[in-house]
Amino acid sequence: MPATSLALESDALVLLLDVSDSRATTRAPGIPKDIRQLVRDEQLTRTSAGRAAFHSVALVALWAGSSALGLVAGRWWVWALVWVAQLALVRGAYAAMHDASHGTLFASRTANRAAALAWSVPLLLNASLWRAWHLEHHRATISDEDPEGVMRASNALGYVVVPSLRSIARFAAFHGQSAATLVGRPPAYVRRFGPHLGMRLDALVVLAATVALLAGSIAAPAVVIPVWLAPVLGYWLIGAPFFDLPEHDRTASRGGTLDVSRTVGASAPTRWLLRNGNHHAAHHLVPSVTSSQLPRLDQALGPRTVHRSPSYLRHHVRTLAALLPGRRAA
Repeated sequence: MPATSLALESDALVLLLDVSDSRATTRAPGIPKDIRQLVRDEQLTRTSAGRAAFHSVALVALWAGSSALGLVAGRWWVWALVWVAQLALVRGAYAAMHDASHGTLFASRTANRAAALAWSVPLLLNASLWRAWHLEHHRATISDEDPEGVMRASNALGYVVVPSLRSIARFAAFHGQSAATLVGRPPAYVRRFGPHLGMRLDALVVLAATVALLAGSIAAPAVVIPVWLAPVLGYWLIGAPFFDLPEHDRTASRGGTLDVSRTVGASAPTRWLLRNGNHHAAHHLVPSVTSSQLPRLDQALGPRTVHRSPSYLRHHVRTLAALLPGRRAA
């Protein structure tokens, strides 16, 4: 791993900017002294294998139970309700893969690698490729080099339609990039990560999972399509834009970590599903803080977190209202 700009005492490492990397970045050049002290004194980077395991088992159980409900009922409106619930469950799986990719799900690097790979399979994502993409997003959030891209809708229709189209396109692009990596042609954002063996192995896993999904959709469409294909595609079409867009949209167009990231209020069940990912500004400032400790970090940041929304739904409603004809864009 390249040298980093800050290492906390003990075994906790706060990943910031590679000091040999001269590219533009929105990462903090240094964490405030009181925050460094807080992370060290309260051990905010300490992982909990038990908590991570319970979250994983609960997600699988909720997915299986909701799918069983839909299969038993066999009615479209029941499946519609199930899929709405499963959009959040898919986000929970995505959040678990996210934390494992940051090394904050388990203390063991091997366990994190295995968890990221396991959660990537139902999501049809290349875990190693996604990790490289996400770390580049942390480096250059909302800049021209951000692989996540920037969405600045100027009207309500664009705000509703464009994020969904971009999300589906991103999902398709991940598949294309995974296939290209398999044949030795990785995308530009992963080339600084050195050997790509892990990405190639994960590409084989994605390919196998995709083949299994397609074969299952042909052999048992009444089961595979509603249980797996529909909620995953529904997530990328609806769930991903709903949860992802508020994180950086309508923040500053330049600046440091807290200038370009937003924290969103959420209910206790939602915070549990998202693994406290709604505390997004705090996460971007100190990515090594574990999910269970993000509320504590957010509390300590207080007004330094300049972009806050009361909830995901209210953020979208307020933004849409501001983009309606006759209203000044937010």
